Amino acid sequence: LMIKLIPLLLFAFIILDIQAENIPFLKSTPEIDGKINSQEWANSLQFGLQKIKGGTPDNQTTVFLGHDNEFLYAAFKCYEKNMDSIRLLRRNPEEKDNAIWDDDCVEIFLDIRQNREMLHIAVNSNNALYDAKSGNDSWHGNYVSAVKKFDKTWQVEIAVPFKILAVENISPGTRWNINLCR
Repeated sequence: LMIKLIPLLLFAFIILDIQAENIPFLKSTPEIDGKINSQEWANSLQFGLQKIKGGTPDNQTTVFLGHDNEFLYAAFKCYEKNMDSIRLLRRNPEEKDNAIWDDDCVEIFLDIRQNREMLHIAVNSNNALYDAKSGNDSWHGNYVSAVKKFDKTWQVEIAVPFKILAVENISPGTRWNINLCR
């Protein structure tokens, strides 16, 4: 696992240049319900997002990555000191492809072939979605997401089918570029 921090955004984020087989096979398939269950994510790859210039963000985020035979799974545990301060302009989760990045949200940029054919998924704290492939927001992936709010966190779980990534599974030696943001 090779982690690179690249100053592109003003948010907490991390860019992974990852050997895909280092993303663990999950012993139990997570239920995509917005509640990060410690048993479901027990053997996942876990790490915290960092500020662009290093250090710990004011509101920390823990990311969980794993897979099974059909899906790549990602979960974000977004800590909030003041849940009432979450920026939420896009309240309707039925509306797709609005400027979700103007809200408090999490984002996944995924380039599994390292050819700049980027899959972009964004989910805000109300489970409103944005997705695009290579900048084309008319593309819609067949992924599932869920968000739950708690006293001091909001949690996001996402299941991305290998089918929309045009791969059958995670192959040894395969490198993926992944940018994870909040």
